[in-house]
Amino acid sequence: YHVKKISQDFFFTMHFFIYYTEGENTMKYLKMIEELCNAYGAPGFEDDVLLIGREYGKDMAEIKEDSLRNLYFYRKENSGNKPVILLDGHSDECAFMVSAIKPNGTIKFIPLGGWTPRDVSAHKVLIRNDEGKWISGVVAAKPVHFMTAAERGVLPAIADMVIDVGACSEEEVRNDFKISMAAPIVPD
Repeated sequence: YHVKKISQDFFFTMHFFIYYTEGENTMKYLKMIEELCNAYGAPGFEDDVLLIGREYGKDMAEIKEDSLRNLYFYRKENSGNKPVILLDGHSDECAFMVSAIKPNGTIKFIPLGGWTPRDVSAHKVLIRNDEGKWISGVVAAKPVHFMTAAERGVLPAIADMVIDVGACSEEEVRNDFKISMAAPIVPD
């Protein structure tokens, strides 16, 4: 199985399922963990993750969702005389959000979660457009040949970075790529 990203929450869950399952169920649970880990879940946009959770839990549990988008799985087999175990994990991930579209077609963004400039610069990202499609982009900063000597020795702030999706104008970003303000952005 290919897992692109994994959190500590899912690391614990993966070990739990591998240890306490056997045979054909092991592969089913590994596939579930793979899908959960690879789903896009920017804060406030966890729909893909919740959909996967619902799909895997529908046969074994009654599922309820609260106003904060938490999913609760109540096992159908629990007669009330058995211990209850809580497995808790985040359905979101550290991500970004579109904060502005510049006239030259580059996209300003804000971090959602704990990011440092070292972790962001030159990374590939995906932006969800108005049609629900994921548009590929790359985080860019001022090119080194345009920097002063003092700028070369300092990491650029996230606020000074942009995302390039290959557009040449704000109109192209909005009309052709269909990217809007507040669109979620996830690492690729």
